[in-house]
Amino acid sequence: MMLLFVAYDLDGHNALTLGLALLFLGLCWALARFLVGRALRLLTVVVPFFGGTFGTWFARRLRQSLTAVALLLAAGVVAYGAHLWFQGIAIEVHVRDQLSRVPPQFWDQQAARLLRVLLAAMVAGALLLPLGRLLGLLERWAIRFRGITANDASLRSFFAGLARLLHAGAWIGVLLYAVAVFELPAGVQEACAVLARVFWISGAGWVGWYAVDVLLISVAALAEERQAPGTWLAHYSKVRHLMPLLRRCLEAILIVLAATLVVRQIDPIADLAEWGPRLIAVIAIVFLARALAEGVRLAASELLLGRREAELEQRQRRETLVPLIESGSQYLIYFGAALMILERLQIDSTPFLAGAGIIGLAVGLGAQNLVNDVVSGFFVLFEDYYLVGDYVKIGDCEGVVERIDLRTTRIRDNDGRHHIIRNGQVDAVINYSKRYTFAVVEVGVAYESDLERVTGALEEAGRQLAANCSDVLEPTVVMGLIDFGESELRFRTVTRVRPGTHLAVQNQLRPIIKRLFDERQVEIPYPKRVLVVRNESGGDGPLGPDGVLPPMDVD
Repeated sequence: MMLLFVAYDLDGHNALTLGLALLFLGLCWALARFLVGRALRLLTVVVPFFGGTFGTWFARRLRQSLTAVALLLAAGVVAYGAHLWFQGIAIEVHVRDQLSRVPPQFWDQQAARLLRVLLAAMVAGALLLPLGRLLGLLERWAIRFRGITANDASLRSFFAGLARLLHAGAWIGVLLYAVAVFELPAGVQEACAVLARVFWISGAGWVGWYAVDVLLISVAALAEERQAPGTWLAHYSKVRHLMPLLRRCLEAILIVLAATLVVRQIDPIADLAEWGPRLIAVIAIVFLARALAEGVRLAASELLLGRREAELEQRQRRETLVPLIESGSQYLIYFGAALMILERLQIDSTPFLAGAGIIGLAVGLGAQNLVNDVVSGFFVLFEDYYLVGDYVKIGDCEGVVERIDLRTTRIRDNDGRHHIIRNGQVDAVINYSKRYTFAVVEVGVAYESDLERVTGALEEAGRQLAANCSDVLEPTVVMGLIDFGESELRFRTVTRVRPGTHLAVQNQLRPIIKRLFDERQVEIPYPKRVLVVRNESGGDGPLGPDGVLPPMDVD
């Protein structure tokens, strides 16, 4: 009601003055909304999630706050005009009186400052145009470089982010220049400078993130293209799995570095910046420890297993030592890395070492089975019970040794099952892979068979086996008749073969024996069933004189 009363009773000059003041407030409000929108769009360069749901909510709240402030200022202007009117003071006269107190040179000075700011803005805009074209040329050249297509998306993201950062940085520089030219209070200038440095640091970190992505993808593509036998790039496929870890570590280092530089700009929390180099060192130690462990594994494999001219037993011994070197080196490297991390974080490692000693003593006393397994593992390795690749039988488990650790032995049986046996449980070992082994095949023949014909067929089978199988070391020996079975005569053949090949040779010999027996009409007995049918009433028919059907073979 009061506003209506004022609008009704004010004369034309007062109403016009108030209207101009409100119009000026409206223009300031529109300019503030525009600048806030631009600032939020620039903020998405360094903080991309501002372009999502959170950014939309934050922008809406900020615009509502600006509107509320503008309305409060408008209400204050109207209230001040009403106050002057009630005091009998003409608003136009009051405004002119206040403006007349300002020295004339002030307006000349402000106009010159505004002209300098506009000139700086024009220079910035003029420089950004050729700079944008240059970035476009660099982007097209980088995409065509060596025909690599895997990094095209990353390159586009990198150059787009770099262009946005340069545009935003240029206009922020103009804003800082305007703040300095208009000689705003020192606190305002310092706050603007801090915000500008935070923006530039964050933007550089974000663009660096894209650069790391581009660099790693390009390096990986070049390594894939140029890897060839005999060069150091030939090992790239063996360390390719480290690339994701390297990318995460570099990104983490960039984030920590940017956060450290940002924190240093804010005096109340500047002391926290000293943790930045420590965290970067910790990240570097983690990656270097992982890379060193992988390097030791690769070096051990190349030095011990890379030579093809090694004998079979020597190669098996090396295959046994490689996993032990890998596990032992990993324990030492990671333990040393943990101590280095504690040192970088300025944490005394002495209590941890003392605690580890006490825990080790307790484990040694309480976990006797573990100690027994480790000690037995040493004896298995150094007394050469078996090696990786040997065909062994340990208890009820029979198969090929796949891995020997200090605590366990892993065996793959003929059915593909994976057995893990504690070394402390290894009591009796049958090793079929020491120098040679025997392929033993037993076969039964009918009692009516000619023994000389059977022996000749077995000897011929041994000769054919030796001619077609490279694993045979000596001709097959026919041990002769070894047993009188219930329905068969059992013969045994023994063939000396290479270690661990006895099962394969046995499977190869049996079909040869069956084929030769068929050719020489040697019968291999098998169970038969005889059906007897009685006719209790007697009479004529197919039955015999005693009423019993003659025996018939039924397969």
